[in-house]
Amino acid sequence: MKPRLSRMTISVGIAGLAAFLAVLAPTLAPRVLHAQSDLPNLIVRQDILAHNWIVRVENLPSTFCSVQEGEVTPGEHTLLRFSVSTPNIGAADLALGDPNAHVAANDGLYEFATCHHHFHFRHYALYQLIDPNTGFVWRAAKRGFA
Repeated sequence: MKPRLSRMTISVGIAGLAAFLAVLAPTLAPRVLHAQSDLPNLIVRQDILAHNWIVRVENLPSTFCSVQEGEVTPGEHTLLRFSVSTPNIGAADLALGDPNAHVAANDGLYEFATCHHHFHFRHYALYQLIDPNTGFVWRAAKRGFA
């Protein structure tokens, strides 16, 4: 069975070169890390995460979704852009359910992205940019998975 890939590109504002990127997956019990053969099993492709990133200065107009939904101030920002790939190497599909049902239940699993006009699956991953000297954490614009 071929792995099913999901790929996203995200932007995180940075305030200096002294900072480093810490990508944290939700804490998983050891039994989950060695998934059973009949279940989904998502992994982070370390090779893609390590090699597909760039730092650059960009002007973010007020019409950009990252400004509207990510509470980013319009204007010039230094951005760290990187790709994450999380293939499902398990034997089963990952069924997340109908976003409308989750929103109606107010369970917090999905949120509607008004600028993108689609739902985002929340709490998929946590992306943090942390200053190693002070522990300061910059705010990330990516908050979910689409």
